[in-house]
Amino acid sequence: MKRLSFRRAKQQEFLKTISTLIKHGAEWEDIFLKLATLQASLLKKITRLSVTLSVCYLALYSFQSDTSATLSILSVKVIVPQAFIAVVASVTFWATIQYFQVYLMILSIRNSYLSRHGYTNFYPQMFASLEGHEDMALIVPPVAPSFLQYKYKLPQVAIILQLTIYSLMLAPITFLFVFLVQVQIEILTHPNASWMEYAVSGYGITLLAYTAVMAIIFNMPFRCKKNTHHIRWGFLSAIHRPNLPPRAFDWLDDENRPSNQEL
Repeated sequence: MKRLSFRRAKQQEFLKTISTLIKHGAEWEDIFLKLATLQASLLKKITRLSVTLSVCYLALYSFQSDTSATLSILSVKVIVPQAFIAVVASVTFWATIQYFQVYLMILSIRNSYLSRHGYTNFYPQMFASLEGHEDMALIVPPVAPSFLQYKYKLPQVAIILQLTIYSLMLAPITFLFVFLVQVQIEILTHPNASWMEYAVSGYGITLLAYTAVMAIIFNMPFRCKKNTHHIRWGFLSAIHRPNLPPRAFDWLDDENRPSNQEL
């Protein structure tokens, strides 16, 4: 029985869409540049959301002993309950994780796409750099051309160090998640909190729990089997319309035998 994650299924849909566009006349170079543009756009959104998260964290940490924070906006002091700052941070955290997953998927799709298309002596990353994308293409990743091999394993060491740095970037995400949960639990257990603060904090914790669970489910491969009913009556029947498929009556006889997977 095959295993397939939601992430992998969406990537396959994306790649099939690209293949269809190419069959209908789209240039693969244009598709590649559109993917690079999409990647850059996602990175900008993640950066803006990360800045918002940092501001929310600093506000919550600075006034951690109080139930409200005093913010100065255009020389006007505004008292904002911690619950509202925490829920804004929770929503921003959810959006950041969503965009981050899409960003990683686009990277994977680009790699799969590049492995299927290209020219001899053509380097897509250099092409993207010429078109205004991939500013660091000349130094990242630090690998030798395919027809050369370094005497020492320095490029491999550089790649390992680079992956380690990227992996360590996940630590602040985990820390921020735990911090937001703790802050909102403290608000829920505070005896002087208002019903609005209870409701807002409850929503914030629920959203954080949803974010964590969906991040796991979305990337976890699940067992799946062939959808025989859809293949027969959805896909094959559409091919033979307006006539019935040749084996339509055999399929009707098999409806009471779900274990029979013969098409």
